[in-house]
Amino acid sequence: MILTFASSKGGVGKSTTCAAISAALALEGARVLLIDLDQNRTLDRWARRAPLDNLTVVPTDPQKFGGFFRDSEASGEFDHICIDLPGTREVTLFKALARSDLVIIPAQASEPDLREALVVVGDIRDVGDTTGRSIPYRLLLTKIFPLRTRVTD
Repeated sequence: MILTFASSKGGVGKSTTCAAISAALALEGARVLLIDLDQNRTLDRWARRAPLDNLTVVPTDPQKFGGFFRDSEASGEFDHICIDLPGTREVTLFKALARSDLVIIPAQASEPDLREALVVVGDIRDVGDTTGRSIPYRLLLTKIFPLRTRVTD
């Protein structure tokens, strides 16, 4: 299964969510390839600090993604491929969406995050129309702020 973690906005929890799901799959015994396309290399640094059996993290340049991805997918070496995208809207996003079995869209419960999540939903639908297939996606709220009430006189 190819899982893509996508948002056109940074700081919404893509890398954290990708790391958690990838680690959970690896701990269950699945062979997981995590492709870190984020320029911050958050997941590459995380994996070096806490390596896990069955989890391979590969930082790669977005320009090399297409060829690298084809080779990884064709090898059959992995049960799951998890893709951590940068928080931008660029060609890599569309290439990853076209190959995804499921897209996770992390967002905080805020108007700017949800607006950007809807942009990604539109991109998913556009790519689906182009490729002739429906691409499943899920919105994942990563931070929910409790309601605060005020007591006034």
